[in-house]
Amino acid sequence: MSEEKSRLRRDVENIPEHKKKLHRSLTKVSMNVSWALRKSDMTKEKLAEEIERPVEWMNRLLGGGIDPSLRSLYKLEEALEVKLIDVRDYQGDTDTERNRRRRR
Repeated sequence: MSEEKSRLRRDVENIPEHKKKLHRSLTKVSMNVSWALRKSDMTKEKLAEEIERPVEWMNRLLGGGIDPSLRSLYKLEEALEVKLIDVRDYQGDTDTERNRRRRR
């Protein structure tokens, strides 16, 4: 059993950091949707209907089994009246701006 645990630990350590970060974010979205759904008067069936998705999709989302599109996340935010994601404006240099300065 301990050999199996060390193999699992090694496998997890080999997962790229960006994939771990994505998984953590998807888990947070799933938990936040679940929490907001409990706080609302809506059933998951009604929510699925509101955002024009099948109930099976909603079940997978709540179980953390899908990577929802930005459009779906916005629809969920609107239907549940919560903020699920924060898309920020980029405040630094863009590649295009850097390239323009280099050419001068």
